[in-house]
Amino acid sequence: MMSPDRAFKASILVVDDKPANLRLLSQLLSEHSYNVRPVLSGAQAIAAAQALPPDLILLDIKMPEMDGYEVSRRLKDDPRTSLVPILFISALHETEDKVKAFEAGGVDYITKPFHADEVLARVRTQLMLQQLRRDLETELAERDNLIRDLQAYAHSVAHDLRSPLAGALGFAQLLDDPSFPLENEERQEYVRVVVESLEKANSIIDELLLLAEVRKSEISIEPLDMTLIVAQSLHRISILVAESGALITHPESWPSTVGYPAWIEEVWVNYITNAIKYGGRPPVIELG
Repeated sequence: MMSPDRAFKASILVVDDKPANLRLLSQLLSEHSYNVRPVLSGAQAIAAAQALPPDLILLDIKMPEMDGYEVSRRLKDDPRTSLVPILFISALHETEDKVKAFEAGGVDYITKPFHADEVLARVRTQLMLQQLRRDLETELAERDNLIRDLQAYAHSVAHDLRSPLAGALGFAQLLDDPSFPLENEERQEYVRVVVESLEKANSIIDELLLLAEVRKSEISIEPLDMTLIVAQSLHRISILVAESGALITHPESWPSTVGYPAWIEEVWVNYITNAIKYGGRPPVIELG
């Protein structure tokens, strides 16, 4: 909706070959805080609109050299000014004159002699519609950008998930194939690869869920039960901890702090996982 600040800044190009009419309209609009740009001819109107497109054009019809219909058609044919609304204001009052004005690209028509309140009401309406159109265009552009981002991200996620899932599936099929004999050590190695591949896929899914949380409009910060969060983190990677033989110690109590539990848990999972992968053998990890 048109805000008072938006109305104050609205630029209106007023076109009339009669100086008295031009002054009257310009004064009326200026008194209501519009930025008025008056011109006396169709040629001047086209040049002014092309140089700096206004928010609205008030256009007389009967002018020498180039009438309002022709001015409107030329402005509508120019990509720079095609979307600027044109409000015709003329002494011509026949229906065919009004139809011709709309066919030339006008959005409204005011008959002279005009009433000030009617002019102001129609101007406000057209400016509001113009702003709504711009807002809609902005929203559509943002939506298109989001869709493109989502498509690119979906492609990336599918690519990231395909590798570990393909690895897990391949080794699982070998384990399930009676015609493919395996020694016990080989079988254990294949099982390990399957587990690690699925853990990687699960980690990717956890990161996606975390991203979904990040995109929420509201993230609640609250006191953290760090003992519980660490326990949940260790539970999520319990297989990795057991297989690595990691020795993990942590305090019985933690200092009071606040944060977003889901994020803190993810930090602990990543931190401990990296410590296990890149630590000694067996990894010795002290949390605190």
